[in-house]
Amino acid sequence: MNIVWIGRIQKLLFPLLFPLSIVFGKVLYLRRILYSNLFSKRIRGVKIIGVGGITLGGVGKTPVVIRIAKALKDRGKRVCVIVSGYGGKIKVPVLVSDGDDVFFDTPFVSDEALLIANRTNVPVISARDRIKGIEYAKDMGFKYVILDDSFQYLKVKKSYEILVLDGENPFADKLLFPAGALRESKSCIKFADQIISVYKRKVEGPAYMGKKAMFRSVGIFDREGKRIFPHKAFIFCAIGNPLSFRESVKEMNVEIVGRRFFMDHHMYTDKDKEKLICLKDKKNADVLLTTPKDMIKLKDFDCAYLDYVLEIEDMDGLIRKIENA
Repeated sequence: MNIVWIGRIQKLLFPLLFPLSIVFGKVLYLRRILYSNLFSKRIRGVKIIGVGGITLGGVGKTPVVIRIAKALKDRGKRVCVIVSGYGGKIKVPVLVSDGDDVFFDTPFVSDEALLIANRTNVPVISARDRIKGIEYAKDMGFKYVILDDSFQYLKVKKSYEILVLDGENPFADKLLFPAGALRESKSCIKFADQIISVYKRKVEGPAYMGKKAMFRSVGIFDREGKRIFPHKAFIFCAIGNPLSFRESVKEMNVEIVGRRFFMDHHMYTDKDKEKLICLKDKKNADVLLTTPKDMIKLKDFDCAYLDYVLEIEDMDGLIRKIENA
């Protein structure tokens, strides 16, 4: 989904959606209480680390997953990442990557699965049924399983639950879906073992809540991985929060001469690519600029991407807490 488009619809239909949000919130809270006390399944023999969010759109969940997966691997842990399979055609649990080779591509598995595989060299499993995915990982000998986007996934008890917030706007408009951007009431943050507040830019002082994490742009690169320095760019992406990408480009002192935002997980067609090339030429842009996640889906397409790293404070302390959970 794309929070820009969703926000426009919510404004138009707010009087109708607000009463539904009240009901939605109460149902979700009751669901969480029931699962926590009665229905959640415990899987022994493997540590399950949940990483998720409380708002719609991209807040940095997948980059947090990537950092934790790499840190656990660096400590010699048998770790894998499980993604939900949303956005991919394959429904049964499959090994997307064994840490060395990638066995599937879009549209069979999601762009998140491929991004995590390419950025971590950690095994990645795609599973619509995440309990089956965990059992699959356990049978393969993994001792640590990271569940991507799983704060609302309550069917399994987690060893350690990480909630990722937008450090500058942690609870969005403070309204529950469908009238707002909250996936659950903000009171549900008490169910997290650790909160990470992610900032899209450098900020001074402590985090709004929990540990502070900051994105740092490292440059613009072409398809071959060579750093380039364009003056004008036409930007496009298909991510949950495209506005954060736009702001990151601005911070690189690149003039944005045009933009095109697609829905999250959008699969680019030949018509899309032709249109983007026309828009680039029309706006006299030096480059078509997108995100690393989108780049994965754009084989043999002449565009560049803005790369970044996510820096989490006291990463060693966080990993120790996970190990001791």
